[in-house]
Amino acid sequence: MLITKNLHEPTTMTQTSSRKHSEIDPAKYALRSAWLGGAIWLIALLWWRPSPFSPQLAIAMLLLAPLVLVPLALRLVEPDGTWIVLRAVWRMAIMLQLPAAILLAPAFLLAPSWIAAALTSPWLITTMLIALTGVLRVWLQSFRSAEETAISAGLVYVVVGGAWLVLDRLGARPLNFEPIIVLLTAIHFHYAGFLLPIFTGMAARILKGGVAKLAVIGVTVGAPLVAMGITATQLGFSTWLETIAVWITSLAGLLTAALHIRVAMQQPSRSVKILFALCGLALACSMILSALYGARFYFPLAWLDIPWMRALHGSANALGFGLIGILGWSWRAGHLRNRRKPIAEQRRSTQILNREVIDGEMDGVVDDDHQHGADFGRGAIDAFPFMPGPLLGAHDQTRETITIDEHVRPEDDRERPAPASDERERRSIDQRVNERHAEARSFLSRHPIGLQHVIADEVANQLVHECASRFFRCEATVFINETIIVPEAG
Repeated sequence: MLITKNLHEPTTMTQTSSRKHSEIDPAKYALRSAWLGGAIWLIALLWWRPSPFSPQLAIAMLLLAPLVLVPLALRLVEPDGTWIVLRAVWRMAIMLQLPAAILLAPAFLLAPSWIAAALTSPWLITTMLIALTGVLRVWLQSFRSAEETAISAGLVYVVVGGAWLVLDRLGARPLNFEPIIVLLTAIHFHYAGFLLPIFTGMAARILKGGVAKLAVIGVTVGAPLVAMGITATQLGFSTWLETIAVWITSLAGLLTAALHIRVAMQQPSRSVKILFALCGLALACSMILSALYGARFYFPLAWLDIPWMRALHGSANALGFGLIGILGWSWRAGHLRNRRKPIAEQRRSTQILNREVIDGEMDGVVDDDHQHGADFGRGAIDAFPFMPGPLLGAHDQTRETITIDEHVRPEDDRERPAPASDERERRSIDQRVNERHAEARSFLSRHPIGLQHVIADEVANQLVHECASRFFRCEATVFINETIIVPEAG
């Protein structure tokens, strides 16, 4: 049921709905950009028809990231409105992503030149905005959790891929690297640098534990370590630096693959199970190949050269891990389905407030972790014993029976006098509610960001409004930062 307490200036959902509808929803825009980018990528693939061992295949795998994977990943890390600067930068990155990514296709149709480099410059600006969102996230969260730091690191690392992409189209050869190495470095930071830390952090949000923490730490330091190891080899230093860096990243990748398979086993949806399992298996194969190639200085394999690594390792990373993985996470979050329907269309009764959560998913409510506060760290949500499960999406629920207050009671019930037993129960419940508000204020004093992320969430406010207006046939006044939803007893 709904309990509201006015500690701040009240705002009605109806007052802001018209203004919100007049703005472009960046999350929906990102999804449309990914669909359009996917169509453009398929057309380019059919146009080029690259052979498995040609450099054009590497270019196709690179273009898949800006056109399809990056917008979907940005939607997965959507910030809430707690800090308007962070959300504004995230929004700018999404709005610039599609035109910048489209310009990359003609950039690769031209020979390396200033013109080709100029066509890739908008993508460099886009990756700089994405990196800025990562920096702002780190500043906002102050390294609160390893998994959130990994996600922020992935957002930051992508700018390195954007910079090396400009160098590739310019025809530059820093440190006398071969042109193919310059291109592969750009690809590396779009997948191992960008997607791998984000996916690992999201899996660690769910599973926790020592294995998850090792995976998170490994992928966070892995991408820059590999880059430094390859640079050390190019400069003539010992090759064991590159080998150790590659093995650390490969081991972390294998742990991430195991995490995805474990996450797959916990999903109620068969489609999501399959996507996560395929993502984990593809990543495991890719990391095994990476470890073998990294050991080439000491245990050489004649057949495992760069063309074979492009064909096997690159394809497994791009299509198996990247594409299938982003589809799995997006599907789980409800981004590929219309999970933001009005609640009344999903449930025609107040059962929406009951314990109907299975493995953290509930139809009718966006249930992805970041939508309800895990964007600042899953551990902070676990510290919310006073917040109910449906609002958070995947946690133990408070199961109490609470009489509907007058401002949300159906009209035919408002005039009936409440029995004395109901009045005693109401007083007892009011006492418990006051205790919970005290707990909330105490938590806010220690974690000023966390409470706002959970309670002042747009999705939570929409849930409050629709529950009141559709189920109880009344207008809901939502008091920001002080709205509590308590499930009925089963």
